Amino acid sequence: MAAWMKRFIFNCRNSTSRITGELSHQEIKQAELKIVKMIQDEYFIHEVNRKKLNSLTTYKDGEGILRVKTKITYRKDSEDFKNPIILPSHHQVVERLIMTEHKKNSHAGLQMLLNILREHYWILNARKTVRSVLSKCVICLRHAKRNVTTPLHHSQKIQSKMLQFLRSSVLI
Repeated sequence: MAAWMKRFIFNCRNSTSRITGELSHQEIKQAELKIVKMIQDEYFIHEVNRKKLNSLTTYKDGEGILRVKTKITYRKDSEDFKNPIILPSHHQVVERLIMTEHKKNSHAGLQMLLNILREHYWILNARKTVRSVLSKCVICLRHAKRNVTTPLHHSQKIQSKMLQFLRSSVLI
């Protein structure tokens, strides 16, 4: 949605060179980075929230996005995988991101979803946040419910006790 809005603003300002058609990968990526930057500016502006980053080795990349330096910095891989983007734990956009990835990956479980998210993002208190978001998924809750069992009838209880006695090899 943000990419469409960005394109609309561009087309309003530049009536001679309008962009039409489907969104490009670059437009979507720029919109995503803009949203991430806004979230980080909103959350990490306070010193209290910056203290949560003290245990991590962080840096700002060329676009001003906070990233984590990991042990695999020198590996030949994508920048997002080597140095994931830091996101706060309790933010509405982060929770929607988690739910979107959860649904996109066929209602993936906790550990699988954490692995998928960590390819691009470093969410503070990730396990706790993902668990709380997964607890709100109606489809997963419905499938996680236990089957309803009906209570045994009185005659079935007596019969099962007799069968237990017959199976034992103790004679009286």
